[in-house]
Amino acid sequence: MQQHTVEGNYGVAIVIDACHSCGAFWFDQKEHLQLTPGSTLELIRLMGARTNLPATLARDLACPRCGERLVNTVDIQRNTRFNYFRCPQDDGHFITLFQFLREKNIVRALDVRQINELRKRVKVIRCSNCGAPVSLENESSCSYCQSPVSMIDPVSIQATLAELQQREEARRKVSPTLAADLVMDKLKVEHFYKQLPPDSGPSDLRAGPSLIEAGLGVLVDILRHL
Repeated sequence: MQQHTVEGNYGVAIVIDACHSCGAFWFDQKEHLQLTPGSTLELIRLMGARTNLPATLARDLACPRCGERLVNTVDIQRNTRFNYFRCPQDDGHFITLFQFLREKNIVRALDVRQINELRKRVKVIRCSNCGAPVSLENESSCSYCQSPVSMIDPVSIQATLAELQQREEARRKVSPTLAADLVMDKLKVEHFYKQLPPDSGPSDLRAGPSLIEAGLGVLVDILRHL
């Protein structure tokens, strides 16, 4: 793992451990609750620029602090379910980038209209969580890990950027209107459809990026210019 120092609430420095090979973070105890909007975007930029989703994790993961086996845990944040691997001794937890994005409400499941529009273009798409093929003709979620077909949510990004400006205006000069306009334009799922060839087959989709990866690439490009 590599260590990254980001700013936490009240100006406290937080050292986050990140594994770029598997695309995941280790948070000691309550570190994830201390992240500011700015530090959240910084972690997404650092990880998103160097990680290919999804991550394939071992079944047995050990806590780097005490050595205990981590427990796969399901939680919910603003009606969005996400999972992570927590230490039974409360030393911290391990979470993939995809699940971190779900926790921060930066990704959302496609609605029925968007799923139907996507079906017109492709038959199979790659799951952003586990990488398994998802047959859109028969399902709207992954049959292996049960994750719904999801996309980067431009509305959530807009809100996060606005909050970033409010909290950190003295330190940063961020234009939430400009960034949000770019995100809304580029991250709309319809924009992704237009870039897909009309007769994409299963092999094409599994070789290319998932919906989250496509949106994450655009988001990282935007964050580089903020």
